[in-house]
Amino acid sequence: MKSLRSALLLASLPLALQGQGAPGPEGWYLGAELGRVNLRIPGRSMEMEGIQFTDVNASADEAGIKGYGGYWITPHFGFEFGFASLGNVDASFSYALPPSETGTGVTKVAVSNTTLSLQMAQQWNRFFFFARGGMQFWKLSYDTTFRLSSGGSQVRTLDKSGNSFFWGAGAEWNLKGSWNLRLEGEVLKMDITDAKVISLGLSYTFKSLK
Repeated sequence: MKSLRSALLLASLPLALQGQGAPGPEGWYLGAELGRVNLRIPGRSMEMEGIQFTDVNASADEAGIKGYGGYWITPHFGFEFGFASLGNVDASFSYALPPSETGTGVTKVAVSNTTLSLQMAQQWNRFFFFARGGMQFWKLSYDTTFRLSSGGSQVRTLDKSGNSFFWGAGAEWNLKGSWNLRLEGEVLKMDITDAKVISLGLSYTFKSLK
């Protein structure tokens, strides 16, 4: 509920700015960013391929990379699609495997997602501010080592995918012509993994800012 209120507040920012400065961008654009990704799994549980995982814990700051493109239908409204590799996080866990196998283990979780979102924007001088929300289609790859109660270990690769809502906001500064410097933040939840992303990069608008 708190995340929903925050998303609505961010989405209302461009409306509040309407009437200030010039219109926003128009047309197609492409961009790429590098970012800092805080990945966190706060002691959660899950089931995957018949294995019950409990007390899954992880926290790490990783480097991420993102590519995106979109279209401004009007100077204040558009859509965006993107793909991001959000890094890896090492997690510890306990597990139970029917009928009687139990133990602990470690896993390296590789995180990636594809996004599709609607966004609103407002320009002020050479800056424009945007807020957006939409769906993300995520994939988590677990390179997992199980420590067996009988001794020894077993290594397995487990993949899990799904979709969930996400939101973000940011600003762009028009450097010259069609080139823009973009700073943004995103809040993501992917199954048991939480991610907060801050990224910086360049975008190219095929129709320059007015």
